[in-house]
Amino acid sequence: MSRLKDLLDSHPNWIPPRSDQHTVIGLPHSRDHRKTFVEPGGSFSPGAGTFGVSLWIYDPMADKLHAPEEFSLDRLHWAWEDGYLPILNSTWKAAGIQVQQQLFAESVYDLQNIVNTLKIHVTNKGEAVSKVSMFVVLRCYGPAGGQIRSMAMNMKGRADINGYTVMLADQPPIDIGTSGFDRDGKEISEFLRGGTLPVEDRVEDSQGLCSGAFRYSLELKPGEEKEFEFNFFVHPMEYDYLSRFEQYHEQPYELKLGKVKQYWEANLKKVTVQLPDARYTNAYYSILAQMLIACVDHDARIATITYPLFWLRDCVYIVNALDKAGFHDEVRIQLERMKDRIFAGGFGAEGDAFGEGIWPYYTHYLLRGDRVWLEEVYPSLRERAEWIVKLRKTTEYHYYDVEMRLPNQRSSANMDLVCEPAKDGLIQGRMDGHIPVIWVNGFAHLGLKAISELAEALGLKDDGARYKEEAIQIQEALREYGRSAFGDNERDVTCAIWPTQAFSPDDVFVQEKFESWWQKNRLQGKAAYNPEPLWKYFELGQAHNYLLLGDAEKALQTVHYYLEHHYVNNLFGWLEDNHDVAEFWSTIEGWYKLPSRHPHGWVSSELFLLLRDLILYEKDRTLIVGEGVPPEWMELTSPIEVLKMPTSFGPVDVQIHCVDEGKVELFIHFHEKGRLPEEIDVRLPWKQVEMDTSIGLKHRESFIIGAQHYRDHGDVKITVQ
Repeated sequence: MSRLKDLLDSHPNWIPPRSDQHTVIGLPHSRDHRKTFVEPGGSFSPGAGTFGVSLWIYDPMADKLHAPEEFSLDRLHWAWEDGYLPILNSTWKAAGIQVQQQLFAESVYDLQNIVNTLKIHVTNKGEAVSKVSMFVVLRCYGPAGGQIRSMAMNMKGRADINGYTVMLADQPPIDIGTSGFDRDGKEISEFLRGGTLPVEDRVEDSQGLCSGAFRYSLELKPGEEKEFEFNFFVHPMEYDYLSRFEQYHEQPYELKLGKVKQYWEANLKKVTVQLPDARYTNAYYSILAQMLIACVDHDARIATITYPLFWLRDCVYIVNALDKAGFHDEVRIQLERMKDRIFAGGFGAEGDAFGEGIWPYYTHYLLRGDRVWLEEVYPSLRERAEWIVKLRKTTEYHYYDVEMRLPNQRSSANMDLVCEPAKDGLIQGRMDGHIPVIWVNGFAHLGLKAISELAEALGLKDDGARYKEEAIQIQEALREYGRSAFGDNERDVTCAIWPTQAFSPDDVFVQEKFESWWQKNRLQGKAAYNPEPLWKYFELGQAHNYLLLGDAEKALQTVHYYLEHHYVNNLFGWLEDNHDVAEFWSTIEGWYKLPSRHPHGWVSSELFLLLRDLILYEKDRTLIVGEGVPPEWMELTSPIEVLKMPTSFGPVDVQIHCVDEGKVELFIHFHEKGRLPEEIDVRLPWKQVEMDTSIGLKHRESFIIGAQHYRDHGDVKITVQ
């Protein structure tokens, strides 16, 4: 770590950053360093490698400084605006004062000109007049801080760091002060613990340890409130940034907030999702926002800063999720950038890349049906397919160089290895440092099956027939291999049915293996659910497989666990595992307690895709509705509503309304009459076995709606009693 970290460790009276959790706000497509990291209690860094911003309260009666960095997590509450918008609301209380902070990011011109706006609302929650000091603190230590070699403040509420104006306040402070380690041998928190400020308004420091604070005096009657606004420019660089910054600062706060809310509402709700349990709805939109924020240019990213590259295996899940959320134009741009990336990821040339690389193109074609686009991308998909055909029959070792790797893998010869010689018609491909045969060949099967269908769609009958036969052969080889090895690797139950379709959900052997896995790993002989300690995306992928096996109860147990247990409290953010990739944080000051891999995009996108399929999913030419709907929803009057959900049958509306006890109305509408499914299989968790319906269906186990009911008008409405 850095010299600044060493100094922090040697001064236990300084206040360190929390470094326990963080989330990220920002704008889609902006560079990693222009994203803003925020920790519980509202402390944040306006851009990675900049500085930390904290709000502290000093109580002179008790001679005590209250800093959220030193609070227990249960004293700190944060939430997204309206439950899912990436406008962060933080609340905490000290010395009878309730502090509410609202933080968001907005562009003032383009993605190189971004401002963080902070609104502070303080309320006296006590029964007597409160006289305290509020400090707005700027220092090198923060959620993603950096060296500060010069700092200057003035009594108008302006702060300059490293020669640039980075903060503007709407109200002047009553006092200011800066500190430098070269000059004072201290950091600002050491002064503020005693309620004092250094006398100087500017400072320079050779070690980059400048810090300072603005003091605001609060004298509030019981129930009295006061508000402050501060704006922070993220990485100022351009010569005319300051005029833009000042113009933005002068705008009314409600106007700025309204613009940001309008932007996110319009962007997130290409699909309308309204579910009886708000956790599901909020998770859906919050995850979507976080996936978009993490994107750099038009590349998906797993985690900001920690993974500064497109990692194929993880990111194809994110790309699929964005496509199924209606972001078709964005996905098309991302797929164009993917075309020449046969391998991409920190572990070099891995053997599962080929089928994974075909998958999002296949999804996009199913959702959009654009034959002209398919003709353009088909050659790159064929190249991936030819790799699969070659490697499942090879008698040689295959190597390939990938330049962009994790730093600790740069000199690893193993990172060049794609595969060993094939065995029994199966690729012996490297993935995650070993050879998980079912994972590698499951995705190979998915790729071959997909390209055979795509070739048929283009009228390429020879390609279609050849790849179809290759898919059948690899599937047969896999199933034979699975008779002795299925379940030996946790990846097997993560990919066997979803998404690879390599194994059949109707196979009793497969069903028994999944049941055995659940009892051994998720229950461990106990009644309580046992979550995955590592690799959270595998756990969610397994839940998706249980859903497609017809075991929605198990899938919902996992979903409920994740909706209740966020690693990033209440913000729908989850950790990848308990290890870390620390190299890219080595020049950033403040995130010293690891691990850093959160919020994690593969974990989130797996949950997002599962949430979608709980309500509806496609199986060949059938639309399956309601397989994962929680049974308790069927007893509520709140509707289940999904509008314009992209599917391989075009956008679909599904509305389920329990109008009164024992009576349910189901409405399904297809927006493209030319792409209708052959049938609709309704698998809602009906309480009754026998029922009366307005279209003559009588039994819940055969609730199959034929095309004759919706062919003419593109929709069907059914009453069930």
